[in-house]
Order: sequence, then C-alpha cells, then structure tokens
Amino acid sequence: MKTTTHQRSGSAHSKNPRKRPNIFDSDSSSDASSEVDSGTEGEDTTSEESFDDEEHVNSVSAEDRQKIEIADVIKARTYLKRKGVEAFLNKYLVESPNGKDIIRLIYLLGELTPSETHIDYNNIRNLQKLFQILYDAIRKVLKSRDRIKSISLPTDIVEQIGKSKNIIVITGAGISTPLGIPDFRSNKGLYKFDLKKYGFKRADEMFNYAIFKEDPAKFFRAAHLILPEDNRYTILHAFLKELESKGKLLRNYSQNIDGVEDNAGISPEKIIRCHGSFNTASCQTPKCTFSTDGKKIFKLMKLQEIPICPRCAKKRPKMLAKHDFQTYGVIKPDITFFGEDLPTRYFETVDDDIEKCDLLIIIGTSLQVSPVNEIASKMPHHIPQILINKDPLLHCDFDVSLLGFSDHAAMYLAKKLKWNLNHEDFEKLRHRKYYTLEDERARGVHHVYEREKMAKRQKLQLKETILDDI
Repeated sequence: MKTTTHQRSGSAHSKNPRKRPNIFDSDSSSDASSEVDSGTEGEDTTSEESFDDEEHVNSVSAEDRQKIEIADVIKARTYLKRKGVEAFLNKYLVESPNGKDIIRLIYLLGELTPSETHIDYNNIRNLQKLFQILYDAIRKVLKSRDRIKSISLPTDIVEQIGKSKNIIVITGAGISTPLGIPDFRSNKGLYKFDLKKYGFKRADEMFNYAIFKEDPAKFFRAAHLILPEDNRYTILHAFLKELESKGKLLRNYSQNIDGVEDNAGISPEKIIRCHGSFNTASCQTPKCTFSTDGKKIFKLMKLQEIPICPRCAKKRPKMLAKHDFQTYGVIKPDITFFGEDLPTRYFETVDDDIEKCDLLIIIGTSLQVSPVNEIASKMPHHIPQILINKDPLLHCDFDVSLLGFSDHAAMYLAKKLKWNLNHEDFEKLRHRKYYTLEDERARGVHHVYEREKMAKRQKLQLKETILDDI
C-alpha cells in the first residue's frame, strides 16, 4: 500500500499544509520563524519575497548567535509577556537600531534560522523585512503558552509519565543517531554532507521530488548513506515501546524515515509516520499499484542501483526513449519528499489526539518542519510539555528540558520509573548511574549524564591541567 499521495505537478514552495515544505528553499526558509510556532493567525508576510542579498555584509555570524544563552532567551520572552511590547522594545532595542541590532533581538526571542542572517543591512528593503520578522516573532511569543510553575524538575517528568495515560511523543532523527543513521540539521547531519559527487548542489536536494522525477538515479546513488540496519533499535525506542506496553502511549508522531520503530515492536496503529518511511516502497508509474516491503530493495540501494517494477520493466525502455519518462517503473521508497503530500493518516488523527493528550514529550528534533511543529503550539496550555534533546529549542516554552543524549535520558527515566526495557543492552546499562544537573541560569533546564562517561571527561581534564601547570 502506498503511504503517500503524490502530487506530480506539486512544488516544494506550495502553501498547501498537506504538502511537505522544504525549509531550505528561499521562500520557505525565510518563513522558518513562522513554521516554528503556528499559534500565529494568517501567513507570515516575510515569506513572500526573499532578501536582497547580492552583497553579504554586516552579517550576524553563527558565533554571535551561540553567545546568546537559553537563559537570555527565557528572560527576554518572559519580559515581553509580562511587561508588554513597548516596555520590551525600550529595554532591549537601542535607539536608531541597525539591521544587526534587530536580528540579535529576534535571536533573543528564539526565532530566525542562520540562513536568514547573511543579508545586506544597508539595503532599506531588507531592513523593512527584518522589522516584519521582529513583529511576527513578538506576536508569536505573546501568543505562546506560559510554563506550568509546578513542573520544572526531572522528577516532575517521572511523575507526569507515571500518571499520564494518553501521551503524545514527537520524535526526530536524533533518536536514531546511536545506530549510525545521520540526522539532518546538526553539525554532523546529512545536510552538512557534500553530495556533489552524487549530483546534488545542496544536500537537501536529495529529497526534492521534482529533482527525483528528472533523474531518480541521483537519489539511488546517495540513498545508502541513510539506510537503516535490520532489526536494530535504540534504548529510546525501547522506552517508547514500554510506554505502549504500560498503556500510556497515545501516539508516536515520528518524523523519521528509518522505520526503526518497527524493530522495537511498537504497534503500527500507535505510529504516525509523518514523512513516510523506508518500510514500504511503491512503483512510480501512474495507475500501477505495485508495492513491496521496503527491505526487499535495500540490497539494490546499497549497490547504488535503481529498483524497477516487474510489471513495468518491459515498457520502461520505450517510455524512456519516446517520452523521457525517467520514473516510469521506478520503485521509490515511500518516504515523503519535499513537494509530495504528507500521509493522509496524519491529518486524520492529529486533531483528535491533541484533544485526548495529557502529556506531550518531544525528543530528538529541531522541531522546524511543519506541520508537525504545529502540534506543540496547538496543544492546550494546561497540558505539560517536556523536551528531551541534545540541544535546547529556543522558540518553544517547555516546562522541563532534559538535555543530553536521548538514550541517557531514557535510561534515567526508566530507572526512576523502575521499568525494565526490552533491549539487548539494558542489563548492562541498568547498573550504570545516570544523573541530572540543573542549569543555574534557566529554570526548568537540566542536563542528563551517564556518570562513567562524565568521570572519564573529568579525569582527562585533570590530566590536561597538570601538564599545563608543568
């Protein structure tokens, strides 16, 4: 069965909410700040035109943004919500601000992606667009939820999981990186890879459906980089399965295409594969209904070969020669490319699930791609929201953020809950100690560590210090 409805004339730039957008494209990346929090009514007008960036001067560097800590963002957002717009601008915005001043203020509100910073601030049109982005960021913060004051500790996460019966978990690529599957947007993610040797100018073009239709060979030359291994899954996946076994998992909205949830035994009805998965594959010939188990084409993909539908194989040479129909008979994994419609099941379940949900947990994701990122903003404000992530998400207001490796967080929670996880490494890991450290400057932000690994780091630092003293 095909898991996606293909719009063959569709574009990655479409405003259709059912179509997967590409936030790397010029009009959608400039809309990334509005994608992050859809509590705003109407469309973000900054997405209609790209910046005039022929001259890249006075740009805010990635280092500039890294200097803004999560505590600064929380403080700025809280001040805006408590004191109002006029007081906020008087406090945080200098007189006669330039573009760099405005963009830093947008950063302080947790908005804007690095790609939007390489602009010429001397261009008045760009300055006007920056003010529009600032206005939209302020509007979104004012509409965002207030944190629940009684929930701010890791032990509160344990308590909430213990008493909840309808938990929604949103997962991203970060939960599968322990298996060697790259994520997308981190410093070591797939979008940092140089895929020019496979025919892509930018790494995100690998999942562009228009490019796939023109030359599917490009995708199949690079697909081996992201293929999951058979039957393996992480401690975090095992934790999700235990949530289901305990009758607590309402739904796992997975943004991952690796299909590893199946390896952990999570029931299909509990999973919404928001971007499809490698688990199934379908022929791209119109009206051909051939589909197969995705693992059956893994061998060909690892060999960088194009899998061809047995029903369409005879006609394929003719269709190529006469009509240049490149995807005729090509079996494509049922992952949702940019420009394709999202699986219909997402839209069939999400509204009802939000009404039933009593706890939202977000794990291993930058939460930048719509419509999945809309779940958090649509959630009733009294529902607790928990983040388990390697890095903080500055554009959201979570009650508790548990930062670190997802498997460490899963082990920490499992031990506190006194749960046994069905994973080959659980017995070995359960004897290790996991602990959390609170961020002294940011309420509700905690870091989770495995004690043995932390001890090794401290020992290494001590040796380095002694050598420096000598």
